[in-house]
Amino acid sequence: MYTKNANMSDNICLEERIIKDWRKWLAVGNSFELEKKRSLMWIWPTESELQKFGSLLETHKVKHILSIGCGNGLFERIIQECLGTRVSGIEVDRAWWESKYAVKSFIELNYFDDFNKDEISLDKYLQKCCNLKSWNFALMFCYFNNRAAFYNYIEMYKGNILLIIGPKNGVRIFTEPLPLEPHFLDTHHWELKTTLSIGKDDIIALYVRALTS
Repeated sequence: MYTKNANMSDNICLEERIIKDWRKWLAVGNSFELEKKRSLMWIWPTESELQKFGSLLETHKVKHILSIGCGNGLFERIIQECLGTRVSGIEVDRAWWESKYAVKSFIELNYFDDFNKDEISLDKYLQKCCNLKSWNFALMFCYFNNRAAFYNYIEMYKGNILLIIGPKNGVRIFTEPLPLEPHFLDTHHWELKTTLSIGKDDIIALYVRALTS
């Protein structure tokens, strides 16, 4: 959910203007051309769409989200500020995200680079990223593009709610996974429960863990 060659002076100005008001985040973002918008955030929901997303989360009792590959975390910060839902993030490549070239993260990032299998198990690592000892959090992939990593995180996650955000079918943008065609492995038991359209191109798909006999 990021572009590494974004114009950083514009991004710094943006952060100063909008850090305290999520409505300004949306308004300022919508004044940008498409390429600039996508350098900050792939999905730009309206306030109404955010509220619908909040209702969806409330229905499924989601109070905490762990966002995989969250980039600069702007979308995640908007969710926090608008909906009051706690959002944690995981990224790779600490050196890049802490460099002077990257957009400063809008949320605190956990780096998978720091994972040490001798200190903690993979599944407990996800809990640690949320500062939780339970699985009471949803796993979210927003415009994710690494199928092997997606499968790995699915194997690690023992919770019950999965959010996949990306392009609608037929839109000329490709992600791995696609929200409506995630192509789970046979060992993955997930059921599409509901969807929410965001604008004309994007969609949020909510999956729940299916009961197995």
